[in-house]
Order: sequence, then C-alpha cells, then structure tokens
Amino acid sequence: MKNEIKICHLTSAHSALDDRIFFKECVSLAKVNFDVYIVAPNSEEQYINGVHIISFPFRKNRLKRFIFLSRYILKMALKINADIYHLHDPDLLACGYYLKKKGKVVIFDSHEDVPKQILSKDWIFKPFRLLISKLYREYEKNILARFDGLITVNESIATRLLKINSNTIIITNYPLLTEMNLFKVGLFTKENAICFGGNIKKEYMHHLILDAISEIKGVKYYLAGNVSQDYFNVLKNRAGWRNVKYLGFLERTRLFEVYSKSMIGIAVHDYTPNVGGKEGSLGFIKNFEFMMAGLPVICTDFKVWKEIIEKEKCGICVNPTDKDEIKNAIQYLLTNPEVACWMGRNGRKAIENKYNWETQVPILIDFYNNLCVKLNK
Repeated sequence: MKNEIKICHLTSAHSALDDRIFFKECVSLAKVNFDVYIVAPNSEEQYINGVHIISFPFRKNRLKRFIFLSRYILKMALKINADIYHLHDPDLLACGYYLKKKGKVVIFDSHEDVPKQILSKDWIFKPFRLLISKLYREYEKNILARFDGLITVNESIATRLLKINSNTIIITNYPLLTEMNLFKVGLFTKENAICFGGNIKKEYMHHLILDAISEIKGVKYYLAGNVSQDYFNVLKNRAGWRNVKYLGFLERTRLFEVYSKSMIGIAVHDYTPNVGGKEGSLGFIKNFEFMMAGLPVICTDFKVWKEIIEKEKCGICVNPTDKDEIKNAIQYLLTNPEVACWMGRNGRKAIENKYNWETQVPILIDFYNNLCVKLNK
C-alpha cells in the first residue's frame, strides 16, 4: 500500500535511470512505500521498481536549458503536485525557490561542489570563471537557506553547506550490494590489463596514463565510455594508444564483464577545484566499483581516498600528474599478481562490510521521515 506522501525528484541533466538518483534514492524511497516520481530528460515514460518516470525533451544548449528548461520542468512539477521535491541540478534552484513559495517541501542534492566546479568548466571563458563562481555562490547561499534540507556526498561539501542550512546531511555514493553478483570474480582468466569505465575526460588523466603504459611491455588498457572528439584525437596521438582497446559506451553488465577480466582498475583524477584539490571527493563511484569487482585500485592520492585505500589495503594511491608514479604502480601490480589479487579481495570485502548503499538507506529514510513530520504540522 502506497504512502500518502508524494515525492518528486527533478533533474534537467541526468538520465531518469541515473545510478544515484533512480536506482539508489528513488527505488529506496519507493521500497518504504512513498509515492515516488522522477522528472528527467529524454526518457521513456514508464513505471519501474515502484517509481513513475516522467519525461521531457532535452536541450543541449546550456544557456537555453538554464533559461527555459527550468520553467518547463516547474510546470511539470506543479502538475504532479508532490509534497516533497528533491532537486539534483543547480539550474533548478530557481524552480525550487518557486516551489517553496507554493508551500512545498524542497531538498537540494549537491552531487558536487558547484562553485568550485565552475572554476574548472572549459566552456566558460577563463577570465570570467572566478566572477561567475562568486556570483553563483551568493545566489546559491540565498536560495539554499530557504530550502527544507540539503544532501551532499562528502564532508568537505557538507561543511560549506552547513553554514547555509543546518539541515544538511551526507549520503555517500556507495555502490549497490545487489550488483556484486554481476561480477564474475575468479571465473575469468585475468588478462594483463588495466581498465576504466565512465565519461572519458582529461581530468581523469588518460593522456598521461597512455604515456605511462607506452613504457610497459604487454599491457592492455580497456577504455569504455563516451568521449569528446577533441579529447579522443589527443588520446589517439599518444604513444600508448596502441595498447588501448576502446569499447565506446557500455551498459553496466557489459562494463562489469570488462572489469571481471582485467587485472587493475584505474581512476586517476587531477587535483581540480571541483573535487577540493588534494582533499578529493567520495562522489565518484568508479573506485568503489573496482573494489566491488575484486580489482586492486590505482587512484589519486586524494586525502579522502588515501584514507580508505591504505586502511583497507586495496590499492595504490598516486600523484595524478606524475607519469612515473602511475607507471610504477601499474608495473608493480602486473608483476605481482598475488599482491594484486590480495588487494582485490580486501577491496571486495570492504564493500561487503562498509562501503555499500545499504549503509546509506537508513540515513535517507530518516531524513525523509523528519521532513514528513514537518508536512504534518
């Protein structure tokens, strides 16, 4: 029997079947009988896992999306007439502000540190980035203070948001335990290969990884995901490209098959402002997926990641700008398969015991239950 409380998640940029928004948050809320809707771009309107998916056409132009799309989404949101609205994109803050004025309960889910993220946006003319970041920070502060609650992914973002809104919680983007069965651990003969799956961007230092593997004999690099033509051309011109098997975008089950036959998972992200420089962020799920797959992890020596990797003894942290550190880490694990397997087992055990979505569900449900108390006053 459905709860009388209707919840509506709004996103202008993510897929309706986004891993965090749909499979984790929406489905978890539906399981405890909330009436859950998600409004998202370019999706098929359907009812899956207890969640109503409502679609709209996606605008690629960022300016048009910011100006016009939020108004369109607002109309759809009002038509649904939910009790609680859960926003996932900064261009929807004005929409949330209007919903608050209509007496609705509104949450913002900050997946990243947006003011810092703006400083890294290539499509913003560089001399303007600092000014736009400061203007957004003030705009965000004014609106988020009026919302009923904020959610984010790690301590550093939460510290900033708590100064704006005292009802701020951390819900870390840990993987779903149910996906562990998708990894064929031990059933494949491991190849002399490293792997990466996700959006292929220069922040993940693939160009430097290619330089590193060009000096390692017999290594293969499974690379899966979408990539811009400009960056793809950069990668194809590196010496290490001959070691790459580019797979394009893969569905998760096929991606996990690639992980299952690889020896190492690698996600070396640069010290960009949107991840807090050397602090890092737990918003990225790639390293957790590698751990879940039983792979040793090679990742950036971010403070938040180094604490986990060293504590769980499940990989090697490197300086993302140092080609030799990257090369040495890859070479060490490939030439010491017993150590690599031991680290992989440690990582998988850590996911089973600590770093999984099931540990976050009670936090999410308690947060919503407290908001429901507010609705009933």
